[in-house]
Amino acid sequence: MSPASHVFVTDQSRRYGAIRAPTVIVSGDADRIVRADLHSRALEREIPNARLVLLPGVGHMPHLAAPDRIVAEIDALASAMAAAC
Repeated sequence: MSPASHVFVTDQSRRYGAIRAPTVIVSGDADRIVRADLHSRALEREIPNARLVLLPGVGHMPHLAAPDRIVAEIDALASAMAAAC
């Protein structure tokens, strides 16, 4: 990660806890660009009631590697939100 990217992520991470929207984070566990241990797990930890889905063996851009799974996770989130209304 470049120094500028690190600063940006660090600055933004302070705001994660302010997110109140229902959140599902989908990430590949083999992503070397947006690493789950630095980004996705922080989002899961800091956003209230967030849920992390780690896709084994998937790298960057999981929506291209596993589009059906991405759609299923979005559908599940939308259904849960609709049921809560």
